[in-house]
Amino acid sequence: MSYLREITGIERVHTAKLLGICFSDNLSFAAHIDNTLSAVSQRFYLLKQLKIRGLNQEAMDIVFQSLVLNKITYAVQSHSGYLLEQQIDRLQAMQLLNKAKKWGLVSVLNNLREILENQDYRFFNQIVTDPQHCLNSILLQ
Repeated sequence: MSYLREITGIERVHTAKLLGICFSDNLSFAAHIDNTLSAVSQRFYLLKQLKIRGLNQEAMDIVFQSLVLNKITYAVQSHSGYLLEQQIDRLQAMQLLNKAKKWGLVSVLNNLREILENQDYRFFNQIVTDPQHCLNSILLQ
């Protein structure tokens, strides 16, 4: 007796976007990296327009944090451990963070690897210090 039956009318999906994260059928985050780079590139245009209109540097830093860094770091804990070195290098190679500093869109030069390490540290620190966190009892066994 076969438990597997052919189901008609269902199309196989190779990538799916769930809560802003692109998952692929081979568990690669290449689609997510592509999506993130595309979104960040579009946001750079907006940032340049704000700079041209005379927004001060303090406000530019806040907008950059909101539009760019938050896009890059959104749910990064869920996939940063699965990023290949070449994907991290690709994000770094786009030099979006370097361009932001060069163009005066941000006052501090950000390093992607440091950002990823910081996010991991903050996440695990939160788990360890908060006894109500759902992963606290699992990690401290």
